[in-house]
Amino acid sequence: MRRADRASRHATAKVLTIASLMLIAGSAFAAQVDVSRVWMQDVGDGTSVVLELSARTHYTVFTLSDPERVVIDLKNTRLSRRVVERHDARRLVRGVRSAPRNGDDLRVVLDLQRSARARYLLQAPTADRGHRLVVRLDPAVAMGAQRVPVERGQVPEKTSAVEQQAPAPEPAAEPDTMTTQTARTERPAARSAPASKPENRVLAQGTGSSPARAQRERRARGDRYSGAYLGFHGGATLLNDVQSTYDDVLLLVPGVGTDDTFETSLDIGFNGGAVIGYRFASRLRLEAEATYRSNSVDEIDILGVDFDADGDVSNFAAMANLFYDFDTGTGFVPYIGGGAGISRVFLNDIELEGTNFVDDDDMVFAYQFGAGVAYPVTASASVSLDYRFFRTAEPGFKDVDGDSFDSDEYESHSVMLGLRFQF
Repeated sequence: MRRADRASRHATAKVLTIASLMLIAGSAFAAQVDVSRVWMQDVGDGTSVVLELSARTHYTVFTLSDPERVVIDLKNTRLSRRVVERHDARRLVRGVRSAPRNGDDLRVVLDLQRSARARYLLQAPTADRGHRLVVRLDPAVAMGAQRVPVERGQVPEKTSAVEQQAPAPEPAAEPDTMTTQTARTERPAARSAPASKPENRVLAQGTGSSPARAQRERRARGDRYSGAYLGFHGGATLLNDVQSTYDDVLLLVPGVGTDDTFETSLDIGFNGGAVIGYRFASRLRLEAEATYRSNSVDEIDILGVDFDADGDVSNFAAMANLFYDFDTGTGFVPYIGGGAGISRVFLNDIELEGTNFVDDDDMVFAYQFGAGVAYPVTASASVSLDYRFFRTAEPGFKDVDGDSFDSDEYESHSVMLGLRFQF
């Protein structure tokens, strides 16, 4: 009986302890957050509104029209000071209103002079201030509610987005395209064989029996083939992941943090193009190439968090190439070379979690290196297998909100099958 009473007392003590901890945690959570100060300042073409908070809190920011206004809802928050400080802030905000909501919550309404987009950021406390909710208003139609301008290279927790003027975004540049190239065969030189020389008759008969044998026999006669050619190619393209960095914008991942960089992962894509060139007797080939490449977007990574994405990254490149054909003494003709030119890189209708993100393009310098092998299938046509490494200078773009970002070099690896005709 005593053992049962002791067990009962222990169970009761555990329940009371747990209940006390829950009450303490509940009272701590119930403590309201104070908005100690609200102030505004014109920055560039827009206006920044800053709410000084005593602690971190949950909040939502959205816009309404007819009339134009921005609504800020803060959970478990009260306004301890009802004075709004204006620091030459007359561009967009006509007035500020506030009222309790749902008992313990607070709603702040910014009445606007005209339509604007709202971008916001909750800044962590520093040594000389507490939490800040910064709402940046810019004259615009689109709403980028998860980004706020800051000066490049500064950490938002240590620098107020309101106290600095974001530089004007620069025009976007674009990534470049890859080009490919095909091998070429020799056109047999027309040569009349005197009937009196049987060895020449044998060579003439052998020319029609095998394209590879015809090449070897032309070499045996001392022929050095040259001439123009036209080729077509296509295959698969692997595009390296592309890292991009905003000029003056931070991306906010709720519950994780902010960053100005994101990385785009892409699926294996395709390529196709054409070349026209001339092969010299020295075995050098000079050609002009046009190639299109495209890769679908798989996902976008921000601060290690992967977001579903759609759209594609493609490029169109116009290149001037120089290749050298090696003489192996067989029908196979290995070659190596490279080229340079220009490429236009396209970010086509890219969506982030179902929302339009970017649709832009840029033209940049491009270069490539490659190697392959060709084999004749007729006296004037050959097939080829090629590899190309293609790279561009760093392109720049603008997202749907007009904010600029630069991407790493467009780098791709392509494997292509080609068909080339010699004139």
